[in-house]
Amino acid sequence: MELCQDVMTGLSLLKDDSRLSKFQLIQLAELVGQSLVHGRSINSYEKIMDKCELKMVGLSVACLFLEAAKNNKTISEEISLIEMALSEASVAQDFVLPIVDQYKKIERDLKNRLLKMKIDDGRSLQSNGPKDLVDARWRQDVIIKSKSRNQINEINYLVDLISKDGTKISFSADLPGLQDLGYQLRDCCKVLENTFKNIN
Repeated sequence: MELCQDVMTGLSLLKDDSRLSKFQLIQLAELVGQSLVHGRSINSYEKIMDKCELKMVGLSVACLFLEAAKNNKTISEEISLIEMALSEASVAQDFVLPIVDQYKKIERDLKNRLLKMKIDDGRSLQSNGPKDLVDARWRQDVIIKSKSRNQINEINYLVDLISKDGTKISFSADLPGLQDLGYQLRDCCKVLENTFKNIN
């Protein structure tokens, strides 16, 4: 399970009980879990905390739960991943059990919620494998922002990738993002061409 540096930093705030007590962590983990499962505002736990760093802990625990659930492994494997991440972040042993216990409570409901989520075109997040793309359509979207005399123009590209079965995958990108994607696709094509040459 890969967690970004910000999440690991947030979890590392739990290396001792100087920032919050075990009781506060249990409350926090329960509120975060309920927010993820029932779709309540993730900020509802802010009422029990007054420090920015504690809010960071809450968001880090939320990310940890989501990352574990999306791996789609057995509960014991997911708990091992959680424990490993907490160990890497030097989380105090007293804080590991409340986090793991809360994940056990919400694991099934959280996975069900993730399965029900849809992306823009209505497909489930879990697909039956990669799609065979046959076409791409795009358009330019120009946003004009005007403050006094200065105008700021932002150009975005809206791209639709069409698969063989007719499903559409949509995304938007600015010019640098689209250029990066183009470079990555060119690199992929070169690797495929070289592989094909070596096979034949």
